[in-house]
Amino acid sequence: MVESHEMMEETLFLSLDYTLVQDVNEYRPDATAGYCVYRNVGGLQREILTSMDIDFVVIEEAVATSDLIYDFREAWIPVFVWTVKDAESMQRYLEMGAVGLVTDYPETGREMIVLYLAFSNTKYLSAEEWK
Repeated sequence: MVESHEMMEETLFLSLDYTLVQDVNEYRPDATAGYCVYRNVGGLQREILTSMDIDFVVIEEAVATSDLIYDFREAWIPVFVWTVKDAESMQRYLEMGAVGLVTDYPETGREMIVLYLAFSNTKYLSAEEWK
């Protein structure tokens, strides 16, 4: 479906099952594939994080801490936080270093990201700079 609509560059693949992420990477190395960590995030160690073949990670709001986000970012793994429902939490996770938010309120999420970028010194790398 993604290929037939020529949307590969705009599509992020995400799974709770790391073997499915590996399958995406094997069959479509040009795809952007991420791993959604569910509750077991405390069991992940830096060595494991850096050895995983993932383009990004999505963590639950309940386990999102500055230290955890820092660990992922230090391993050059972009972090998204889910499911963030209020503006204050959105701002807090962006300030912690999350690069994106998963929310049921996309208008609020977009507004908070625009405000954060306007008033912070944060610079996000372009896709070319990242690779």
